[in-house]
Amino acid sequence: MQLLKTWGRAYCQTGLFFALTFYSVTAPPYGPFVFKWTNVNRYFLLSYLVGYPLVMWLAPRLTQPPIHLISLQAQVLKQLISERTTHNNNSRQPALHLDRLLLRQEATDDFMNACLGFIWHGILMLVAFPGLLIILIIRLLRKIR
Repeated sequence: MQLLKTWGRAYCQTGLFFALTFYSVTAPPYGPFVFKWTNVNRYFLLSYLVGYPLVMWLAPRLTQPPIHLISLQAQVLKQLISERTTHNNNSRQPALHLDRLLLRQEATDDFMNACLGFIWHGILMLVAFPGLLIILIIRLLRKIR
């Protein structure tokens, strides 16, 4: 069951990226979509159908991008809110405006993290077979030791 969930999640995460890259490789720059089997198309298709889900199953740490974006503005706003709420205890809520700014900035950060995740999973899909080879070699070396 875990294998099916991993494969389904992998297909959903990279489906749009696969469609865009497959179309950009297959379609000529001057016109309509003309499908021809080439080695690049076969690699993309196998990478999407087999390679990427195997990488996600063998190395679940790769499901999240290695970096998480938090903007400097959000960090400063959090610091200002914490300073104002600890030093000011009046009933007018002086940090309310800063809370709204922080909420907007965190929404922007979340959108940027979603874009980063899309790019991360797309790159992993493109290098799935070399990545799979590296993962298998690392696992083999750990078993030998």
